[in-house]
Amino acid sequence: STAGTFVDTLQTSKSCDSIVTTNLIVNPVKRTTQNLVICNGESVTVGNTVHSTAGTFIDTLQTSNSCDSIVTTQLTVVSSFASNNPQTICSGTSYSINGNVYTIAGSYNDTLISVNACDSIVTTILTVNPTTGSNNTQTICQGESYSINGDTYTVAGSFPTTFQAVSGCDSIVTTVLTVNPTFVTTNPQTICQGESYTINGSTYSVAGSYPTTFQTINGCDSIVTTILTVNPTISSSNPQTICAGSSYLINGNTYTLAGSYNDTLISVTGCDSVVTTILSISNPTLNTNVIISGTTLSSLENNATYQWLDCGNNNLQIGSATNQSFTAIENGSYAVQLTSLPCNLVATSLCFTIDNVGIDEVNKNFNLSIYPNPSAEFFTIESNEFSLGNIKIFDASGKVVFEKIESQNSLQIDSKNWSDGVYMIEISSDKGILHQKIIKE
Repeated sequence: STAGTFVDTLQTSKSCDSIVTTNLIVNPVKRTTQNLVICNGESVTVGNTVHSTAGTFIDTLQTSNSCDSIVTTQLTVVSSFASNNPQTICSGTSYSINGNVYTIAGSYNDTLISVNACDSIVTTILTVNPTTGSNNTQTICQGESYSINGDTYTVAGSFPTTFQAVSGCDSIVTTVLTVNPTFVTTNPQTICQGESYTINGSTYSVAGSYPTTFQTINGCDSIVTTILTVNPTISSSNPQTICAGSSYLINGNTYTLAGSYNDTLISVTGCDSVVTTILSISNPTLNTNVIISGTTLSSLENNATYQWLDCGNNNLQIGSATNQSFTAIENGSYAVQLTSLPCNLVATSLCFTIDNVGIDEVNKNFNLSIYPNPSAEFFTIESNEFSLGNIKIFDASGKVVFEKIESQNSLQIDSKNWSDGVYMIEISSDKGILHQKIIKE
């Protein structure tokens, strides 16, 4: 049983010695111990034996030289880990584990390798909290502002603001801001003196500009500026004269007696216009006296219209002889018809005789030359004794057709536009007054 060389004599079949020399080699029995760790659910094989539970196992194997190989296995079985991994994310975000990315709420198993190299099954229970969104409708007035989360807004619009919800996710609040206008208007108003205008409980009676603040239906200011005009009450005097027996009408009122009358009318501004009518009664008389100076007749009545009459011709009106004075160019009998204003009282004077036409009233021997015949387009008046002075020429109606002051003793007169008829030349000089009748034909 030990190694060595052993000689043994045996007897053959022939009964002879058979010497056997044995060279004995003793191979050793191999003994090994192994400490193994496996994960729960795994196994280890030693020879033909499979071990999957923890313990000490002795297995005899055959070595390559057919000797026993005793293997002692110290087997440890490590359990696989299973754990829950609750996770919460916000909508729109994701959760990653073991290379896997999850975005939807649910339960997800992931196998990881633990520190002992066994499986570690992690069950992720994923909750996805939503990102909330809400509208925040706000209304302000023009000139005001609205603040949220530190931001201030003054114009209308839509403004998102991000808050953190109790879940830790975004809560997006969209502020929809409406800006209602502040209205500014003018309110022109006109009143009459002594009246007043009331707006919003305030009363005004003096012209000016008055702002008043109202509240509109949307709660904002409406500033109304009243521009107040105060038109005066007009007082005026209305002196009037009527003839006796007539009347004066104003504002529907008729007055016949002298006196002072107040009438209230409406002016163009719509205010009272107090008109004081001072009424006088005219009861005129006409002075029909006439004075005569040479060939000129003058009425003594100053407040009338005048019409001179030819008494010798059935009181025929003498053309345009309507002045207060009338100069006769022919001898005859003349009167004046007077009409009073405003009462149209008519009176006629006596007839007065003029018989000195053509007679020099100062010096009947005045030497006055008229040439050529006045019927020509031009004729000349000339005196060798005096300067002509103030020259007037009247037609038959007494109308002055020519007038000039001439310092010389000769004057040429243009008569081409005169009508045919009788004319009277009146010369007033330092020698006196001379009347000379001429005829154009």
